[in-house]
Amino acid sequence: MSDFTHAEWRTARKRHQCYEGAHHIEAGQRYLHASGIFDGGFYASSTCLPCTSFRDLVGEVDDSYWEGYFGGLRLWVWHEYWNEVSDRPMGLHLLRLSRLFGRNWEGLSGELDAARARMHGLNAARK
Repeated sequence: MSDFTHAEWRTARKRHQCYEGAHHIEAGQRYLHASGIFDGGFYASSTCLPCTSFRDLVGEVDDSYWEGYFGGLRLWVWHEYWNEVSDRPMGLHLLRLSRLFGRNWEGLSGELDAARARMHGLNAARK
């Protein structure tokens, strides 16, 4: 249980390391800064926009993924949990995003938007 959590969007004034991926957030890029106390220890993290969007998508389709868990994408990708997503087209989007994540988002174009559109289509069908 978190004793304290604060998250806000910032614009980088200097280079930061993305907490989810192994790449850098360059000066001028937007990122999510989160800090707080968890299990009695202080934490602070900086997460780039693509990793934040990817984490949000994973949290929506994977019931076992802990929403808001910072740093969990690497393990999720490494264990290939995208393969367990029941909706095959959404699983394929997550596979492609997992591969782009592994390449530090090199070549990312419309894949996040396509996955979000699929997610919205699934949510509309459930209603």
